[in-house]
Amino acid sequence: MTKCFKQHFHHPWRNYSQVDDDTKNLWFSIFKGTYKWREELQSQVRSTYDRKMAKRLKDNHHSIVKKKGGVCPTWLSLSIHEQMMKNAQDKEFKARSQKASKNRRGGDLTSSVPPSHVQGSISSAERAKRLVSVTCLNTFDLEN
Repeated sequence: MTKCFKQHFHHPWRNYSQVDDDTKNLWFSIFKGTYKWREELQSQVRSTYDRKMAKRLKDNHHSIVKKKGGVCPTWLSLSIHEQMMKNAQDKEFKARSQKASKNRRGGDLTSSVPPSHVQGSISSAERAKRLVSVTCLNTFDLEN
């Protein structure tokens, strides 16, 4: 999948939703030429492909902008790399990125607390505590 978009990466896309439909279809046709599946699975394969490609493209953007330290990958044109680096400095992009990071870290960017905002409205530990208390109450009611 990564090979598909690396061969045809012509814009400074940050994520899959920014990619035009023609390019998405081109990438999928390259992928389809490499792998085979039964025709009745076509919609499932495409759905899974789109979901995984979205993750790969997002991870790729993060790698280029953050992890590589400003060094342009060999497969990416210099002009697109420069645009990606410039876009990453955009105030709106930085604000959204920081807000998402803060949400993933449970509302605090300064502590070493592991991310807690990944499983819904309450944490797994809180869910377990509530289940124990409800179970204890139900057992108590049955004994009386």
